[in-house]
Amino acid sequence: MQPACWQAVVIAAITMWMVGGLQPAVAQELEPRTYANTPTGVNLLAVAYALSSGNVLLDPTLPIENLDGTLNIGLVGYGRTFGLFKRNAKFKTFVPYGFGDWQGSLAGVPGEHDTRGFSDIRAKLEWNFIGAPALDSQEFQNYQQQTIVGTSVMIVGPTGVTANASGAGTEFDAFGVRYQYAWGDL
Repeated sequence: MQPACWQAVVIAAITMWMVGGLQPAVAQELEPRTYANTPTGVNLLAVAYALSSGNVLLDPTLPIENLDGTLNIGLVGYGRTFGLFKRNAKFKTFVPYGFGDWQGSLAGVPGEHDTRGFSDIRAKLEWNFIGAPALDSQEFQNYQQQTIVGTSVMIVGPTGVTANASGAGTEFDAFGVRYQYAWGDL
């Protein structure tokens, strides 16, 4: 990597630390190549399904014991690539739907609960601000990826069955910022 590129990475890292603080990752993003450069003007359609079942680990101070569950989750998503300040960016939105059943004991009383419905909608903006120029499909054919530094912002809106049950209004459930650094031929 060229010295000027290292300087840009260091300056970007210091800026991120000052603005939002660099914190260690506590979860895994199951979206490979999220920050890889792609041609602008590409539409993305995602359809996914996940099945999860087993024992649910809870805070031991809660009066819930032996909680087991089975969850079926599907989602439909749409995304589009575009240029933002002459750098590659992507906008994505996802609408998950799930159904599942839970069995356990609350304060020693056994019980079950079935749930189904839409989960909270997600909207995500990803932006590669170093090393990923916004290129159309013709220009992209000659592109050689090297160092990329990117960030993303995700907003989770309370549109799901839990939001409706809790009486949440139009406020946002969650807001997150993520940074990533990639190098070499990916």
